[in-house]
Amino acid sequence: MGKGSRKREFRQKQLKMLRRERERKLEDRRRLIKTIVVSGIVVVAIAVVIAGAILINDAILDSGILLRNKVAISSEHYQVDNAMVSYFLNATYKSYSNYYGASLSYYLDPDKPLKSQYYDNSTTWFDYFLSAAENTVNDLLVSAEGAHEASIGLTEQEHQAIDTYLSNRDESMFGRGVKTDDVRKCLELMTLAYKFENSVVNDAMPTVEEIEKYYTENEDDFLLVDYVYYAIRYDDDNDSRFDSDEAEEFAKELASVGTVKEFEVWIRDFVDEYPAFVYEDDPDKAVENAHMEKIPLNEDMELLKWAFDEATEVGDTYFYNDKDEEEYIIALLVKAPYRDEEVTKSVRHILISADTAGSDEAASLHAAEVLSGWENGKADEESFGLLALAYSEDTGSSMNGGLYQNFALGAMTEEFEEWSFDETREVGDTGIVKTNFGYHIMYFCGDGLLKYQADIVDIITQEALADRIDELSEKYSVTVDSDALQDIYE
Repeated sequence: MGKGSRKREFRQKQLKMLRRERERKLEDRRRLIKTIVVSGIVVVAIAVVIAGAILINDAILDSGILLRNKVAISSEHYQVDNAMVSYFLNATYKSYSNYYGASLSYYLDPDKPLKSQYYDNSTTWFDYFLSAAENTVNDLLVSAEGAHEASIGLTEQEHQAIDTYLSNRDESMFGRGVKTDDVRKCLELMTLAYKFENSVVNDAMPTVEEIEKYYTENEDDFLLVDYVYYAIRYDDDNDSRFDSDEAEEFAKELASVGTVKEFEVWIRDFVDEYPAFVYEDDPDKAVENAHMEKIPLNEDMELLKWAFDEATEVGDTYFYNDKDEEEYIIALLVKAPYRDEEVTKSVRHILISADTAGSDEAASLHAAEVLSGWENGKADEESFGLLALAYSEDTGSSMNGGLYQNFALGAMTEEFEEWSFDETREVGDTGIVKTNFGYHIMYFCGDGLLKYQADIVDIITQEALADRIDELSEKYSVTVDSDALQDIYE
């Protein structure tokens, strides 16, 4: 074999080796790509499974099926599942939020889960509201058992009113997993409980003679006094304050005046001259704060013991050195002990809020529509009460037909009271009043009792109700499944 042949043979061998090496590398690359593709498919498949599981889990939570499957609180004739408890929890939270308004952020962050925020060192805000909801349900069940025992039920009109209320509500307002049917059960339970409680209160309503008898036997509990008073501070260790001797001289000077007008003038002059030495440096506010009206007896306060003493007369002056507080207190009796004979008022109302209606304008229009619909119907007090159950957002009165009975000045918002206490107001009058809470559709029921009489009625009827609830609590036990309650979610 020649040299040329050997070279060709050698090159051919080299080419074969190179081809085999290239083929090996290509095969390795194909295997790598296949592995990557397969791995990618597996990863995608896993991601799809996880996403699907999350979606399925969310769907289950949103459906509320897990909530409805667990009875958390029950009595002999009634059961409350977790969906219902969840509604009461969210309703309690919303009521709390509405009460505190913008200052809510001082207590909790509404944008964060309640389970991640603490009410105190050991209790989350979620647990706090859950406990409140549990107490609410417990009370409702006891009253519902009373209704069952007394054969009290809901009328067809009351069921229709509840349906109307629900038809105007978005399910998203009720809490995650809580549906309209769940809320219907809650509202039916609440209405039944309130209906029973009202029956007990009505049965215990005292006669005028019984009211006066109670007053005679407990007169001191209902007597009030009016006086003006002022406190002059001192500090013997602080050069920027009056010392005790200086304060005493000013106190004696004020104590020497004999009329309310002179008392007011003295305060104004004193505040003007010594603004840095007083509690309130605005003369008008200082005078306003000095007037104390409708103050009941407090036997722990020397000033009030003096004011209620039979020997004290209108125009007499009280002078006292409170060494613990380092101040002289001067008071002038304006009105001797008396009972409050202010005439109270009774109204029904339906509250429509901008939050629920969507805007202030929408709330105003809705209120006008509800009132117009009532005026074109029966237009009586009973039908108005059913509308309160159907539309009112005031949970404190809606279950009782929107009724606020025997309330005095100072009990309601200013606009609400201005309408109710209008001297021209007559029984059956209606109107719409706007307050910070929303639009109130008003119905005037008439004058109520005198204030002291209304207070006595409240005492007698609430004692009767408390006694009846105690009896029922002993007869019908309420069972709480604490483990089930822990499965309630936000």
